[in-house]
Amino acid sequence: MFAQYIQLLSLKNISQLFGSLMCISIGYIYPLEYFNYNISIIYNILSSGIIYFYISNSLDKVCYSIKTTDESMSNPSHYYIYFLFLFIYILLFSVKNITNLTKLRLICDLLSYQLYFTQIIYKHIDMALYEFHNIIDFYNNNSANIFYVTIPFCLLKKLFNHKRYELLFLYAYIYFTLPILINLRFTKKKDTVLKTYNFLTIGEYLFNSFIFGIKHIIQALYPYTETVYKLH
Repeated sequence: MFAQYIQLLSLKNISQLFGSLMCISIGYIYPLEYFNYNISIIYNILSSGIIYFYISNSLDKVCYSIKTTDESMSNPSHYYIYFLFLFIYILLFSVKNITNLTKLRLICDLLSYQLYFTQIIYKHIDMALYEFHNIIDFYNNNSANIFYVTIPFCLLKKLFNHKRYELLFLYAYIYFTLPILINLRFTKKKDTVLKTYNFLTIGEYLFNSFIFGIKHIIQALYPYTETVYKLH
């Protein structure tokens, strides 16, 4: 791990760090400052989503550069999982912004960042060792481990308490903890008939109900579509 921190402080990675912080500042913080936060919530959501995606990709480059072993990294994913996570993010964001309960807002924050850390870590675990079928299996077996990784960030964020620079702080935090994150020992996939119930299970249930609800509405409005599918 010490060698990875040395690599993390190399000129190439430090340049990546400051370049990314500059892009986040120009692409997200500056527009907010310029318009004095008098912008639509839709713009805020879209711009935040783009920056979160940018942070993830930027950190991937850094992570690959500090890895010292050739690990099996063909970590499977699927469009269903992408839309599931998007649905959960929107759900947590909505609950956070409509409630006045401080504890509930903090829980939504914690769960959102727990999912975000899960997505970042999952892409860099050794699949030959852990053999997870997808990120949902990974989360179900390691939600507690990822929770312990997320808590320090949320506590520091609470102490920092400067919302406009939150994404800068997120990037810097993950950047300097990358060697720790990629060297964590996770629980291997358990072959069991018992279903694991946790936050993501609830998200899956709500998402599936939402999808089937839309499907039934479409079938009610356009009943001929079901007949067409059966013919094919």
